Amino acid sequence: MEISKDNILVDLVNFSTYEKPLGSRYFKNKYDGLGTRELTLMIIDLVDCQDKYMVCSKDDGYYIPKNIDEAEHGILFIASRENKLRERRQRLENLKQQLFFQQDPTLFGVKE
Repeated sequence: MEISKDNILVDLVNFSTYEKPLGSRYFKNKYDGLGTRELTLMIIDLVDCQDKYMVCSKDDGYYIPKNIDEAEHGILFIASRENKLRERRQRLENLKQQLFFQQDPTLFGVKE
């Protein structure tokens, strides 16, 4: 069966729960020729374009919340990801300063 955003949404509405979200393995087994990256991009597009259903994610998949608590968990999951990305960015910024703006011109064996 060919995958589409509509098919993903139907599966999420009918088969996903907070306790058992649908992960990439579910979609790969059901649909032909689907790569993980393709699935992720389709779901991100689905989330961004959706105004009828709230599509949330967890570490193990995607679900449509059935109550306010499940919706809050989905929002907090994204906030947690944002914080981790912000921390990673800061570590990279610090490392960039350390590696490329030091006084030692022989760093990495490179001489000016």
